[in-house]
Amino acid sequence: MSVPFSTPEEPAHPDSWLVRAIERLSGIGSWIAAACVLMIMGLISVEVVMRYFGKSTMVSDEISGYLYAAIVFFGLAETLRCKAFIRFEAVYDRMRGRVALAVRWLFVLITMGYVSVLLGDAIRDVHYLYTTDVRSDSLLRTPLFLAHAVMVIGWAMLLMQLLTYVLRRMRNVP
Repeated sequence: MSVPFSTPEEPAHPDSWLVRAIERLSGIGSWIAAACVLMIMGLISVEVVMRYFGKSTMVSDEISGYLYAAIVFFGLAETLRCKAFIRFEAVYDRMRGRVALAVRWLFVLITMGYVSVLLGDAIRDVHYLYTTDVRSDSLLRTPLFLAHAVMVIGWAMLLMQLLTYVLRRMRNVP
């Protein structure tokens, strides 16, 4: 009887339904981010063509800014899942055994704490913007809680993706 080969990216035993759901959510976030890139490209193209005829949408810069924020925050969890965050490889490569494992645990736990604080602040910010009906000073008069809600979603998705590392007992820490 042969033992199936397993890489750190592909564990030999199946993940829990929660881990699979979080990873699926991260993938959805990346698709939303990709769609936002396409929307920015389309919006800028429309603006360029309209300016050729002496017209303007007058709102392309504001909408592009909101879409850019969506790209960043919806892409956070997938970036972590794909191990694409910037880190100090020279430091990680020199660590071995228990020291490396301790540093990985420390990294994930500190990051989870930091992201939790950012998430809490973002939730308070969205609540304040919603209850006071703060709007942008542009032609659109966009309710700013909508734009800031993207941060809440992004931080929450990143926190959940960090949780998958804890649930997997740190086998696959970036």
